[in-house]
Amino acid sequence: MRNLTNKKFYTTGDIAEIFGVSRISAYKWIKNGKIKAFKVPGGRYRVTTQGLKEFIKKSGLEEKIPYPDRNIIKILIVDDEKLIAQSIKDFLESKHPSWHINLAHDGFEAGRLITIVNPDIIILDLFLPGVNGFYLCRNLKNNEATKNIKIIAITGYPTEENIEKIKEYGADAVLSKPFNMDELEKILNKLL
Repeated sequence: MRNLTNKKFYTTGDIAEIFGVSRISAYKWIKNGKIKAFKVPGGRYRVTTQGLKEFIKKSGLEEKIPYPDRNIIKILIVDDEKLIAQSIKDFLESKHPSWHINLAHDGFEAGRLITIVNPDIIILDLFLPGVNGFYLCRNLKNNEATKNIKIIAITGYPTEENIEKIKEYGADAVLSKPFNMDELEKILNKLL
């Protein structure tokens, strides 16, 4: 979540950027009446500064508004199964609207996003097209710039060999698919 600016009105895009969520999440907050908004010609919504501040206070996000010395929690989900990746993102956004969550569906895309986003935690599938999760994990943990990123490995092939290997490569936790979302959230909170 980025700092609030001194704008008179906010768009759904502005709200999404402020809270590190998708525009769809911001739109749903407005449609569900969580954020007071009005329509402008053309059917788009605008939110006043007062409306935004009321939402922040009412939803308990007041303490999470970042100040210059606070960090945004950034998570990268890397899984070639798009439905699984999106399900994890939707779950985490519903529980933690202030988290900034990105998706990647292969190792190359993950590598590009890691340099741009600099995530705190990566939820990493082990078997990806292109660069696999084992290789990516090992490279991240051996690189001075990325070695402190926490990695939660997820796999549909939880053999003893795979689990042992990814832990040797530096994964902070391993979950077998399918997993309980609450279990993932507990691990995330522990690592954070």
